[in-house]
Amino acid sequence: MDKVEELNRQLAEIPKDKLIEKCDAILTDLCNGGKKFTMTVPPTRNSSDLLIAELIRRYKEQSS
Repeated sequence: MDKVEELNRQLAEIPKDKLIEKCDAILTDLCNGGKKFTMTVPPTRNSSDLLIAELIRRYKEQSS
């Protein structure tokens, strides 16, 4: 399994309630003038951009 597949697997395994909680915390922090939105290199399962992307992926999957 390559690194991208492993990272996608890790993101997919985050429980729905935890993913929502993490994304909510990211957006709350951004709206309150906290950290700026950043992308990490190399990406990790805690990268805010990937967490939000995973939430969107799940929503799209459920919507179709």
